[in-house]
Amino acid sequence: MDTRTDFEAFELWLGVKLAPELVAFIAQHGGGYVNDSSLLYAPSQLTDRNECYETKQYCPGWITIGVDGGPRQFVVAPTLRPAGVFAVDGGDMTEACFELVAPSLSEWKALGFPDEPGPNNSSKPKPLRGSA
Repeated sequence: MDTRTDFEAFELWLGVKLAPELVAFIAQHGGGYVNDSSLLYAPSQLTDRNECYETKQYCPGWITIGVDGGPRQFVVAPTLRPAGVFAVDGGDMTEACFELVAPSLSEWKALGFPDEPGPNNSSKPKPLRGSA
């Protein structure tokens, strides 16, 4: 399968079109380690990893795009609204447990793909779909 087909298959499974910026980011950085411990999933891994972590069930409106080398997943909104990159324990995948690691994909990259919240990144995402 080529990258475009991988993204199309994931979007079909997800039922949401990914933001073009997210597609470009994963196409460029996915499929390998971006620092000593953090792995970003390749386009061909997105469906499998999101099924494995039951992201649609436990984090509706979010997708996992990588792992920190331990138990935490990196999650984003597929439309990048909100734009932040969050970390959450794979065994507790709820918005209430999200920790902001960067306010955007580009800032996450510029910061060296940190896997921990920075001193000014303690905010939680605004609830999606009116959930609390």
